[in-house]
Amino acid sequence: MTYTIRDAKREDLRGKAYVHWQSWQETYAGLVNPAFLAARTQEASLKYAERAFDIGYPSLIAVDEQDRAIGFADYGPCRDAEDADDGEVYAIYVLRDYHGAGVGPALMTAALERLEDRRKVVVWVLQGNERAIRFYQKMGFRFDGKQQTIRLGTDVTELRMTLLRETPVVFYFSPHQDDELLNLGTAMCQDIDDGREVFCVLCTDGGASGARRLIGNGGTCQWHEGAHDHPLTVADFSAARDREFTASCLAMGLPPDHIIIPADRAPDGRLTAEHAAEIMRNAVKGFPAEQVTVKTLAEVTWQRQNPDHTAVARAALRLREENACAAVEEYLETILFPAPEGTEIFATLTPDDPQRERLLAAAAQYGRWEPENGFYAVGRHSVWDEFDEFRREQFSRLLVRL
Repeated sequence: MTYTIRDAKREDLRGKAYVHWQSWQETYAGLVNPAFLAARTQEASLKYAERAFDIGYPSLIAVDEQDRAIGFADYGPCRDAEDADDGEVYAIYVLRDYHGAGVGPALMTAALERLEDRRKVVVWVLQGNERAIRFYQKMGFRFDGKQQTIRLGTDVTELRMTLLRETPVVFYFSPHQDDELLNLGTAMCQDIDDGREVFCVLCTDGGASGARRLIGNGGTCQWHEGAHDHPLTVADFSAARDREFTASCLAMGLPPDHIIIPADRAPDGRLTAEHAAEIMRNAVKGFPAEQVTVKTLAEVTWQRQNPDHTAVARAALRLREENACAAVEEYLETILFPAPEGTEIFATLTPDDPQRERLLAAAAQYGRWEPENGFYAVGRHSVWDEFDEFRREQFSRLLVRL
């Protein structure tokens, strides 16, 4: 079918009133007091439409080939005093005969375009109006916890739903320096390139790596010139690993202020799920939960796993249970843990060429032997085989999505 969406004119008001009245009969039977519904008239709907038009409330109307009204949407500033700077879709109705023809989504899309300068947009929906709720959810609205009681013959409850217009926020939680790259790097680069606001949070100090002893043992290796004559304290070694982590994140495209090394991170090997969850809560605090996705490593049950990796996996699921974020994605450790046959992998992410260049540049940070600048190629000395494999092939495997 063919239809047109345009700004409503005064000569459209009678048709709009009919859509309003008829849609109430079709939509609210069984949801509101029958006597109240029967008492509604087209004339009352026309007076309402004329009053709104005279006040200047903007309205969009959908018309068929004969210019007959088949749907409308009213919109404008949010009527809730505490959210007056936001937008609201006051009403959206489509005649039942045109359900499923795309009229409703087209009206909503047009209204949202007119409200594009508003940080968020709200709608109020009658409790129990499941079809409308599914429609709003499909358009990106989510319940925000607010409700009100109105009188439609009897008391009924309206629920508020909100569409956030903010950029989606993704928090990556890396158990150790190098996990952000080897296991999560491809996913992180794709999120950055997709325009999401990406943060990376380091959860431990990385101080327990055996590479600390290697760097100070007086020997040599094939990866760099110069001897391993740099005995480091745990604190100095951890600081060196932090430099590699930061340089890796920068190479992948993260802004400096989105690279987070918390003061309360755990000692390497001693991270608990409770501690990891607290780090995560502190990181996402201040962001609307509906806006946040948490990404980290997945728990592995078929092989022995580093306990810090297990801790972040369990903590992320805890955050989702607490509704502190909208979604969780957990990635399988790509090198150490091939998935057993039959394991469902949601997605295997591979980089495009520009992303591959950034990933290899990030990997190079873990091979820097510049003792005079505090770089000791810790990543390379620690898990050289994983870095060799990563240079050959870069991917992230999404195992858990909630």
